[in-house]
Amino acid sequence: VYYYSLAMDTTLAKKEANFVIKQLKGKKITYPVYIDVEDNATQGKASKSKLASVCNTFCSTIKAAGYKPGVYASISWFNSRIGTITASHTKWVAQYYNKCEYKGAYDMWQYSSSESVPGIASKTDVNWCYKQF
Repeated sequence: VYYYSLAMDTTLAKKEANFVIKQLKGKKITYPVYIDVEDNATQGKASKSKLASVCNTFCSTIKAAGYKPGVYASISWFNSRIGTITASHTKWVAQYYNKCEYKGAYDMWQYSSSESVPGIASKTDVNWCYKQF
C-alpha cells in the first residue's frame, strides 16, 4: 500500500493514517503500508525533524492497527529533507540508477520509472524487494 501524503504536522499525519486504515478494513495486506512524503509545494518547506515526525506518526498509527509501516521517498529526500525515521519502519528508496546509493537501511528500491511490464500498456515503475514480508 502506498499513500501520497500532504501532512505538514502530526495531527494530519494521524488522520491520513486512520483514513488508510479504514480503506484497508477487511483486506489481507502482506506488504507494508508506505507513506510518501515528497510534495514540494507543502512538505518541501518543512524541516527535517517535522517531516520525520510526520512519517513516524503515520507509521506508528499504521503499526498500532496491525500493519507493517514504512516510508517511501526518493534518495534525495531521504538524504536531505527527512530526518530520523524509527528503525523498525521499513524504507522504500527511489533512485533511478544502476544501483541504489542510499547509505541507510532499506528494504525496497525503485530503480526505474520507464520499464515495460507484460500486462501494463505504458512504461511503469519497477522495484527490487530485498525482504520477505
